[in-house]
Amino acid sequence: MASGPRTGYEDLVRCLRALPGRYSDLVNEYLVQARRDYGDEMRRFGPRVESVLRAVLDFEGLKPIRPGPLYEEQEFVRPDVFVAPRAFVEVTKWSDTNKLASMLAQGILVKRKEPDALYFAVIAGLGAKNTWSDAESVDFYLGGESQIGGVKVVDGYYGFKNVGHLVERLRREQ
Repeated sequence: MASGPRTGYEDLVRCLRALPGRYSDLVNEYLVQARRDYGDEMRRFGPRVESVLRAVLDFEGLKPIRPGPLYEEQEFVRPDVFVAPRAFVEVTKWSDTNKLASMLAQGILVKRKEPDALYFAVIAGLGAKNTWSDAESVDFYLGGESQIGGVKVVDGYYGFKNVGHLVERLRREQ
């Protein structure tokens, strides 16, 4: 890769390469597509990591869908992925503290609307080398202490590196 400032493409490559080997065809497809669509000028890749997660879950036969807003009056309370019968997943590219706080707040709203729901977070760069994802920050916001009023807000968080654990958890819930 070129030297100088990091590009969105380089960050996407790091995240994708962290996925387990059984997704190699999917990874290669996304790398080719990203290079074709954006080249080195790619700055934003958040929507790309959401589509990668949906593709992984679909590959695993979990039938992910994009849910509608959970509250009619607040259309922004809309997790990225829903997997029946009750799991919501929010996806981000790295562990920006504002995004982590937003994920936690959304988890509270999901659990308020759907008390039996499961709410998971996927931080694409978590566990990948040289990404802007800090495991300590993620654990602070989303870890075991993320309980409000005795309700566990985030039922688990994962990086692309260990997305197989999310797949296993979702399968147990079906």
